[in-house]
Amino acid sequence: MNLYLNQYSKFCRFIFIVTPIRSGSSLLQHIIAQIDGCATVGETHLRYRKPRDLSRLIRRVCEESGLSYFRRRTFLDKITADNQMQDVELFNPDLVKVVFLLRQPAPTIANLSKLKLWPRVGTSDVILNYYRGRLTNMVHQAEQLRHRNRGFF
Repeated sequence: MNLYLNQYSKFCRFIFIVTPIRSGSSLLQHIIAQIDGCATVGETHLRYRKPRDLSRLIRRVCEESGLSYFRRRTFLDKITADNQMQDVELFNPDLVKVVFLLRQPAPTIANLSKLKLWPRVGTSDVILNYYRGRLTNMVHQAEQLRHRNRGFF
């Protein structure tokens, strides 16, 4: 099955929303998912290291949504942690598009401070360090995109 999914993923398209948490990415994800042929299941927390990892996204979306592999051609996931995707340039520019989503810092940080089950919950310094680090990583990922039409802000 994995070999089949690896082959199938060459014919699919992928959209990644790269964002800090609490930035409105769930709303954007639901809006994009309304496009005919697009499928998503919320945050998968998958890590993408190699192009073949894209088949894991296909499998997860199809298993959790009950959709057939052939019913969808575009698969969507959110990248909210630095360790989920290190090098976006590993992926075929014709297949993978990236949306960099930012919200005004003040409401994002205020929202982060209200989270009770988040592993980084704590002082405002902890929250600000996460936010700064996440933005730094997002800038690094944007700089990796050699093809300007691959990323949207």
